[in-house]
Amino acid sequence: MNALLYVIRKRLKNSFIETIHNPGRLILSLILIGLIGFTVVTSAITGMSKQSLYSFNSMIFALIVFALVTLYFGIYIKTSFASGDSIFDMSDVNIMFTAPVKPQLIMVYGVSNMLKTAFVAAFFILFQASTLKDLGVNFGGLLITVAVFILTILLMSILSIVIYSNLKNSNKRKAVVVVISIAIFIPAVVAFLSNFLGGADPLDALTSLAKSNLFYATPIAGWSAGATYFLVFKEYAKGFIYLGLIIACTIGLFVFYMKTNVDYFEDVLVASETSFEKKRAVSEGNINSLDIATTGKVKVRGTGIKGFGAKTFFYKHMRETFRANKFGVFGVSSIMYVAIAVVYGFLGKGEAGLERVMIVTLLGFMIFMQLFMVGQGRGLKELYSHFIFMVPESSFKKIVWSNLEVVVKAFGEALVSFAIVGVICKANIFMIVFSIIAFCTYTLLLVSINYLFMKWSGVEVNSGLLMIIYSLIAMLIIAPGVVLGFVVGFLFSGGLGAAFAMTMGILVFAAWCLVISFVLFAMSRGALDNSDIQVMPSSK
Repeated sequence: MNALLYVIRKRLKNSFIETIHNPGRLILSLILIGLIGFTVVTSAITGMSKQSLYSFNSMIFALIVFALVTLYFGIYIKTSFASGDSIFDMSDVNIMFTAPVKPQLIMVYGVSNMLKTAFVAAFFILFQASTLKDLGVNFGGLLITVAVFILTILLMSILSIVIYSNLKNSNKRKAVVVVISIAIFIPAVVAFLSNFLGGADPLDALTSLAKSNLFYATPIAGWSAGATYFLVFKEYAKGFIYLGLIIACTIGLFVFYMKTNVDYFEDVLVASETSFEKKRAVSEGNINSLDIATTGKVKVRGTGIKGFGAKTFFYKHMRETFRANKFGVFGVSSIMYVAIAVVYGFLGKGEAGLERVMIVTLLGFMIFMQLFMVGQGRGLKELYSHFIFMVPESSFKKIVWSNLEVVVKAFGEALVSFAIVGVICKANIFMIVFSIIAFCTYTLLLVSINYLFMKWSGVEVNSGLLMIIYSLIAMLIIAPGVVLGFVVGFLFSGGLGAAFAMTMGILVFAAWCLVISFVLFAMSRGALDNSDIQVMPSSK
């Protein structure tokens, strides 16, 4: 155990020293700490919302915590089916696996690495201090929320390790885990449907669910929501009960694992070596290695590409996308958008005018999430290989066509999501259409920001600590479009109705994003004039 603590301590110390000796990283770290400090101090000084809002909003707060933990629960269950490459690096394999340390303790060290995700997510919770304040959560409640969330992530990390170590590559056991993972949410779903089908408004059905014992009895997600909600709103007896369940389950799983003889070295070694080779290949410019599966047979779903000149990149990316995923451009983010759209659709059903609020809220949510999703497109990765530099076309055409795949993905997700909300809420068709256009043009704007930053700095902005700066840049650029949208909407709200005013506001925002994106693309076209090809960071 002392050896593991020594390695962890040295890693933290070396990371700190590296940050001090790297001016760019140091500045970004200080900016990040300053932003978090400003957000937290502002939340502590400004106080809370009006008492009359607590009864309703506090239920929404509990539902948000439940939904957030459920999302991470699904991620960790999926991680438990993996081969362990998210747990250890090759440096860990070389140092830990040859050391005279118990295998159980080595896996515990792996859990400590996985906790990085919890602290990163906790940072973004701190940035939501103002939003949580509107839900009745004060400064102390914010800290409670972060602490319970980190403890919940620890529980799910250990659960992931326990599941992984006992699957033994058994498909039957994996199926059992999937069934159990779904079954624990059935009581809460049944409770919601009973209220909703009984004639309750969708929002009333959700708030009634958040007041029921079945909601908080849901393992992990319900416990976390219960511990957070009741402790924040000073119902300490109930809060400590659910907090105790989280702690007891964490300790129980840990003890169970420590008492179990686990021989996981061979599987983890193969997975770690595969992951290491991928990172090395990427650092040498072979970005195609990112799409190579670690195991399993490769199914060829068609060969050849179409188009001429810069258009070829679009067809190339679509071919690669369908090879990597049988559903094409639709992935996990698509499922998340559709699920949120269904929820917003039912929330906006039945009350006149509420459907417009739900559409705008969904657009805002998708805009925020797209900050993290747009970097997964293939267009930016083309800059790390030689093909795009050799095509005898203008830089502007190559940049636009090579990033059309991510716009197609955004269009498909927006079309399905806003169509669902529109059908359920019976919303204005023009508002739906312009919301789809706005999301696509905003996606194009995010890509153009990446290209411009890469031209000036040589680094992809959508990665690491630069993500914070990237988010601020994007918000500053779209801010004038948002303001113009509100102004135009206000001017049209006089005699033409609220629906028309909001539709025009969304259209103005979409136009702003489109114009600015092409301006930024034009400014960044020189990124392809430099024949010194970029090297992709190994973390990608």
